[in-house]
Amino acid sequence: METIRQAILAGDLSRLKELTGQNSRLIQGTTDEGLPLAFLAAQTGCLPIVQYLLEYTGLSMNMRDDKQRNILHHAALSGSLPLCRFLVERAGMSPTEGDLDLDTPYEIASRMGHEDLVSYFESVVGAPLSKMYHNPVRTGFFPDPSIVRVGNDYYMVNSTFAFFPCIPVSHSTDLVHWQIIGHGITNPEWSMLDGIRSGNGYWAPDISYHDGRFYITVTLRLNDDPLPAEAFPGELASVDKADFVGESISVIGGHAYKDGRPLLRHNDNAQAFRLQIVVSSDRPEGPYSRPAIIEEDGIDPSLFVDTDGRRYMLLNRGARILELDSTATHRISPAEMLYYGDNKRNPEGPHLLYKDGYYYLFLAEGGTGYGHMVTAARSRTLRGVYEPCPYNPIMTQRNPAARIQRCGHGDLVETPDGSWYMVYLCGRKYIGGDGEPRSILGRETGLDPVCWTPDGWPIANQLDGPSALQIAPALPAPAAPVYPDFSQEAFRLYWMTPRVPAKDSWAFQDGVLRLASGREDLCSLDAEGIILRRQTDTAFTADCLMRLPSLDSRQEAGMVCYYDELTYIKFAFCGDGAIHVCEHIEDTERSHSALPVPPDTERVWFRIVTHVFSRAMEVSFDGVHYQRAAQLSGVDYLCDEGSRKGKRFTGPLVGLYARHGDQKPFHAEFEDFIYTGGSFLEKSFDTRSGL
Repeated sequence: METIRQAILAGDLSRLKELTGQNSRLIQGTTDEGLPLAFLAAQTGCLPIVQYLLEYTGLSMNMRDDKQRNILHHAALSGSLPLCRFLVERAGMSPTEGDLDLDTPYEIASRMGHEDLVSYFESVVGAPLSKMYHNPVRTGFFPDPSIVRVGNDYYMVNSTFAFFPCIPVSHSTDLVHWQIIGHGITNPEWSMLDGIRSGNGYWAPDISYHDGRFYITVTLRLNDDPLPAEAFPGELASVDKADFVGESISVIGGHAYKDGRPLLRHNDNAQAFRLQIVVSSDRPEGPYSRPAIIEEDGIDPSLFVDTDGRRYMLLNRGARILELDSTATHRISPAEMLYYGDNKRNPEGPHLLYKDGYYYLFLAEGGTGYGHMVTAARSRTLRGVYEPCPYNPIMTQRNPAARIQRCGHGDLVETPDGSWYMVYLCGRKYIGGDGEPRSILGRETGLDPVCWTPDGWPIANQLDGPSALQIAPALPAPAAPVYPDFSQEAFRLYWMTPRVPAKDSWAFQDGVLRLASGREDLCSLDAEGIILRRQTDTAFTADCLMRLPSLDSRQEAGMVCYYDELTYIKFAFCGDGAIHVCEHIEDTERSHSALPVPPDTERVWFRIVTHVFSRAMEVSFDGVHYQRAAQLSGVDYLCDEGSRKGKRFTGPLVGLYARHGDQKPFHAEFEDFIYTGGSFLEKSFDTRSGL
């Protein structure tokens, strides 16, 4: 093997032929460092040797190294234009295929300063790197996207489950850069999140626009644990005090009640745990109307206006359809099946599009995990029969080793020039300590172009699955936010609480965030005094500056890495006068060594340094010198697959909390919070605040 390596490095094709002539499999070996010999040959830039290997040794073009780089990635390092041209034009390799860092040969050539090769790749791809974008376009906890265009503006909504405010409404002018501008539900009395577990709540919203008004429809997924005994046989006294929403329906403790009685479904022996919600506004940012409730079991509702102006709601399983009144707040027909789906496994997320005389029906199938997909079908009439697309699935990830997985739940939008794009759900796969895949940033939002075949079928990204690097739409970028990082406006739009916060739970005063403490610990569904923002990078640093409060025993305040009430990490100053780090994993808590705070300390600087599954907790008492409070190496429980309990569809968050337990309530005061993303995928306009 060493002799073959020497022949490759010397560019000695004759010697290489001699060595591999009797056993061509020798070239399939690796160097002592584990690099495939073929990739070593590509790094030398020697076209004759690589050409010989491809044509006479049976070398597979599907070969990848441990970083999922192919032979073109390694050839790009050499800067050899003849070799890269051969691999692109004769071996069919793509300059935009991403490795596990979503890095591409095109970007490698640019980084290495190989200008001739960059120019060639630009001609192949059709755009300079400055006119391209990376997927996902919305990193972190932004699942189940739905999109609508109004004029030259695009609006998108995503699921928030049990977090408040509910259902972010984001705006863009170029489909790549997005800013949250409002939420679908901002009135705590209308949220109906009392007692809702984190994986339940608001699922898969849809946004649409009709006659000057924006509509959001969404499933409210209630808890499916048994109703409390006092709910039977009749009324609950507490219901009389509740604010009824929609058709006299109230949610108490994660259960639905109508006119003071538990709301039941079908055969009246199981609680209705899925309700459909509709809100509307004449402004995309809101405020939106009081929620109207459509009593129909199912998930993933969307609204469709037919050519005659009649309004419909679609929802799973498959695609069922029911007619609504002109306000889209009351049903006027029973639901009926349009089409069950092509893949036939977990068909959901239906969206209808009318184009060129066809009703196009898009479904999310295969389940929201690995193997997720988007399928299409069409019919000449609204109620079918629907014909499945012969190219199904039109979007999915076919490479199980690729970084971007879980691609499905797509929604289409057309730009003013007639181009089409799909936003879709995806998740980046990392391998946890147990060897199993983990979506460490939760479910995110991807974007890829859609083209229409000559026979009238839509396909996304030429059926190549999710792109790592893609040509950006020819659209103007939006302006950056005008508010400061650490401000009331930033917290109002980008920060969330599990369920509904207590009244006046946080406020800004003279540039200081005052956070009211909560009584219950963070594992409780009644926990308050916690405020969170999405983690949008696999590598990031979060810093906060807290004024040191005077605390009693069992009181605490500081930072938190949070997924849900089942899994989180607390990093806080406690009533014993020390800094503590505590991991909460389902029913287990791991406490780390306490770090005493020096006497007369007035401020504490907390810092969390993250890289994928590791967290370093550091603290400073002077803002200059930092001490390590804990080093956590296996926090893969802060992800979708991190627990087998409950439903986990959200994503990791980082933020602030304060708790008083059975002691006197207090306010924790924070003078700053800085999130610095360490990934080239950071899509925020301001990496300091991570907005």
